Amino acid sequence: MAKTMQTSLRCAAPERTRPLWESAVQPLRVVMSFRYAIYLETEAGEPLALCTRDAAAMPFSAVLPVTSDDVTMPARVSDARIGDGILTLGHVTVRPGRYTRSPAPPSSLTPPFLTRYAALGAQTAPLLDLPASALRLCAASIEDPSLLRYLVGLGTGLTPTADDVLAGVLGALHSFRHDAFGTFGAQVAALTARTTWLSARLLEAAAAGAHSAPTLALLTRVSDDDAAWARTVHEVLLHGHTSGAGLAYGVALGAHASSSLIHLNQGDAA
Repeated sequence: MAKTMQTSLRCAAPERTRPLWESAVQPLRVVMSFRYAIYLETEAGEPLALCTRDAAAMPFSAVLPVTSDDVTMPARVSDARIGDGILTLGHVTVRPGRYTRSPAPPSSLTPPFLTRYAALGAQTAPLLDLPASALRLCAASIEDPSLLRYLVGLGTGLTPTADDVLAGVLGALHSFRHDAFGTFGAQVAALTARTTWLSARLLEAAAAGAHSAPTLALLTRVSDDDAAWARTVHEVLLHGHTSGAGLAYGVALGAHASSSLIHLNQGDAA
C-alpha cells in the first residue's frame, strides 16, 4: 500500500532544468496529477514534472528514488512553487540531490544494431492503434515534413500514439545526426497546439534534442547482448497502453532513415 509523501525529499533533476530550480521563486500551475507523477508549468509555460522511478520520465522530469508503491503523489496542491533550489508542493519540499545528463548513444549504427532496430519496428507496428496508412505517413514524413499536419495529435491517450512515434523518430534522428532533424523537429514543434498538453511538451522537448527515458533506453542500451536488449525492449513496452510501443516504433523508423546517411559518411571517411 502506497504511503503519503514525506515532507522533505531529494530527487534527481535533469541538468536542463537547473535554471528553473536555481531561479528566483516563482509560482507553478498544477496541470495534472497521478499516483506516479505530478505535472506542472510556470507562468511562462515551462514544464516540470516530479515522478517516481517507475514512471516513464519525461525530459523535464525530476525523479524520486522511490516507486509508486512506496509513495503517492498529492492529488491536490494548493501552493506550488519553485526557486532557490526548492520545489514546494503544499507542505512537501523537494530538493535536487543531483543533476543528471542524458547518456550518449552509440557513435554509429553498425549492421548488428540496424538489425536490432529493424526487428524492433516489425515487433511494435502490430501493437499500435494506428492504421497502416498512418504508419506509412510516419515513415514518409521524415523526408516530407509537410505530412506531419496529418499526424500530430493522431490517436488517443495523454500522449496520442502518432505523437509517441514522432517523439521516437526525433530521438533517433537527433542521436544519429540526421540532417533532417532540424527541419523535422521545427515542423513538429509548430504543430503542438493540435495535441494534448503533455504530448505537446514531450514533442517540444524532443524537437529541442531532449528525450524521454524510454527513448533514451532504446538509443543507449542497444548491444550485441540478446538477453540485455530483450530486457530493455520489454521495459520500454510496459510504459503506457501503447506509448512504449509507439516510441520504439519511432526509434526504429528514425534509425532506418539514418542508416544510409551514416553508411555514406563512413564511406567518405574510408
